[in-house]
Amino acid sequence: MPLTAHRNRKTLNADRLAFREAPAAAGHLFFDGAYLFQDDAGLLHPANGVNYGMRPAGVLWPASLSEQYGDVDHHLDTRTLANGSWVGDERTWVLRYAVTESFLFEVQGSPAIGREVYPLDDDLMTTVPTASGVVGGVITRPGPRGGWFVDIAERRAPPRSAITVTVDGGTDALPGGGVGYLAGSVLGPPNTFDDTAGYVTADTNCYGVLLRDTANGSRGEIVTGGVVEAFLDFGYAPGFRLAPRSPGDGTLMTANSGPARATLLTALDASNRAWVRLYGLPVVTGNDLG
Repeated sequence: MPLTAHRNRKTLNADRLAFREAPAAAGHLFFDGAYLFQDDAGLLHPANGVNYGMRPAGVLWPASLSEQYGDVDHHLDTRTLANGSWVGDERTWVLRYAVTESFLFEVQGSPAIGREVYPLDDDLMTTVPTASGVVGGVITRPGPRGGWFVDIAERRAPPRSAITVTVDGGTDALPGGGVGYLAGSVLGPPNTFDDTAGYVTADTNCYGVLLRDTANGSRGEIVTGGVVEAFLDFGYAPGFRLAPRSPGDGTLMTANSGPARATLLTALDASNRAWVRLYGLPVVTGNDLG
């Protein structure tokens, strides 16, 4: 079960811990000892077995010795806050987390030394691969009370293929002004419906899905294989096979429009995006989409 109080997460070598810091995402209650994931924007979230497209970050650490385990009933509450960010030179809602050494976790499945484990939530691991595909670490030895020490330095995200390109020909109004393509747009080469000189959202010859909002003429990253959030034209059920819609308008639809390029993993959200698992898409020739 997800944490509802601080966890005094035992570690084998506390004097050898290494730390990083990153801003917290909105909408969460964070507790000391929580296993954290990080999204593509660099924001931290409590781990969850279905947090698609995220990478493992580490274990949330108390901000100071005076704040360890129980001085307050939570580390940080962002349920009514916006995402953490930088304001001038001041950091707001920044979390400090450990990224090395072995920590004690309860592990479901068939735990054994040397086995990879997958976070089910911010407190529980399993040896059975989860939907997110994130590896939280590797078991190093048994611990007290039936727990297992997990080396979090061996954590890794599921594989995802991506290339960086220059994106042109977009039509979306981007936050802060400017025109380009929104994150989740399906990008590919020019087609007969294209009246621009650059590369645009395409038909069944798509090259990948844009990872972040990108203005015209700017460098952007397109994911060509792995799990990514993409635009859909309709709320299909998870498991449907998808192909880019034609003419290209940046969305995916069922495979009756052409060869299947992806499998739908989640339901459509309020912004018409859903998580999909891309098959290996054609590699773009040259360095730019435009």
